[in-house]
Amino acid sequence: MDTEPSIEATEDAPILEDTPPTRKEIEELASSNEERMNALPLRAYLDQTVMPTLVEGLKLLAKERPPNPTEWLGVFLLKNSK
Repeated sequence: MDTEPSIEATEDAPILEDTPPTRKEIEELASSNEERMNALPLRAYLDQTVMPTLVEGLKLLAKERPPNPTEWLGVFLLKNSK
């Protein structure tokens, strides 16, 4: 007999509401995200935060070969920081 699993809200997976989050909820999410990032091992932290933008910049740097590569990469990172 095929039955669909029931989907219920839990503390880990609340049902999404149509109302936008409050400022307090946004701050709590940001705080918990910051705590998760601080708990990551260094390599995982860098892989998730720095490496995507850095690799993109290094690819463009290798393609364009500017006369001032360090400055060029620094400007790229500042313009593309998230």
